[in-house]
Amino acid sequence: MANRFGENDWNKKRQQAQPSINRIRSGLEKKTRWYEQIGFLRRCQKEGLVPKGLRVKLPSSVLKSEYGERLKLRSEKRVLKRAISDLFVKIQRMDRKLAEIRLHLNQSLGFTNVWIQKMERWVASSLRKSEAKIKSGLERKLKDLRLQ
Repeated sequence: MANRFGENDWNKKRQQAQPSINRIRSGLEKKTRWYEQIGFLRRCQKEGLVPKGLRVKLPSSVLKSEYGERLKLRSEKRVLKRAISDLFVKIQRMDRKLAEIRLHLNQSLGFTNVWIQKMERWVASSLRKSEAKIKSGLERKLKDLRLQ
């Protein structure tokens, strides 16, 4: 039995779009990870905790003084604040990249905005398991930080 008219064209078009879809998937995956990290860092900030990778090391001679302790706390707060800010900048850049990919799919390949939105929702729903995995890992880290 013959294929429906245009089915072959659709498959070719879809295959051409696959690299863009893969880039959208990886971009959404990164954005998800960054949002979870922002939540984690904000909880650390709220509770006065500092993740190991963001701790500030000062010479022991400076650290022993009262000024050294204040300097360390202030510096760690700044580092934490800067880390959160950097994550928001990364998210903003990724939003721009994703908009460029959507534009390419729409203008160059001729996909409709509705199709692009549906595809993005499908990709986002496929990332739910990895989102939960990231969230649980960060919860574990927060729990460990509270115990220290």
